[in-house]
Amino acid sequence: MEYTKLHKKIMRRVYYAFFLRMATHQIVLTGALLFASVYALSVFVHVASIFKNALSLPAERLPYYIGNAFIHTDSLTLFCVALVMCSVFVFLKVAKNSITESRRGYTFSAV
Repeated sequence: MEYTKLHKKIMRRVYYAFFLRMATHQIVLTGALLFASVYALSVFVHVASIFKNALSLPAERLPYYIGNAFIHTDSLTLFCVALVMCSVFVFLKVAKNSITESRRGYTFSAV
């Protein structure tokens, strides 16, 4: 009886350590940043309306529409767009580095 209690206690600590190691991995953290930035953008911008309006235009007017949309928007929306773009680039770089390390035989570490 005492052995199973000790075993469960030890395994609980192992599971906690494994969870913390996976939760603090760079891909998880940058993925959370990407998710938060996309969510912030979706709060300020109704993306479906933008696509609907863009599809109703002729193809040669689309660059002007996008340019006017960025010119006439507020600064918080521009900040959210920049945050999404930066977090996408960071996520892709971290993912590329993780894939490269795993191909070399390195293991994922939280360090």
